[in-house]
Amino acid sequence: MGSTLNGLMKMINSPADSSLLDLKMDGKARLKKGGIFINYPIHYQEKKVFKF
Repeated sequence: MGSTLNGLMKMINSPADSSLLDLKMDGKARLKKGGIFINYPIHYQEKKVFKF
């Protein structure tokens, strides 16, 4: 969490007109259908450019 907060503060204080944000999420979803459970892995990655 500390490295994320430091990166966000650097992005806000940056003198540039735009910044690149690399968003990554990893996790699991547990799905249930008729008494059967399935663990489904979720991997999401996206790069966004924010213009100020």
